[in-house]
Amino acid sequence: MSKEEILKYAAEAIEKQIPKKPNVSAYNEGGSLLIYKCPSCASPYDVDYDGHGQYNYCPRCGQAIDWSE
Repeated sequence: MSKEEILKYAAEAIEKQIPKKPNVSAYNEGGSLLIYKCPSCASPYDVDYDGHGQYNYCPRCGQAIDWSE
């Protein structure tokens, strides 16, 4: 692996540590469950209103998630 490739992977890893807001994708019919998508890889995941399922990092790509209002 070249130095350029190593630096590229390191920069990508550091970038994923900067929290980003998730994208709201949809609501379920009852309105008690939100479906979010990761801002980096668009992987969908569910979060209910009491916070269950609220990841600090995307389970697929590792992007830090910013849940602040």
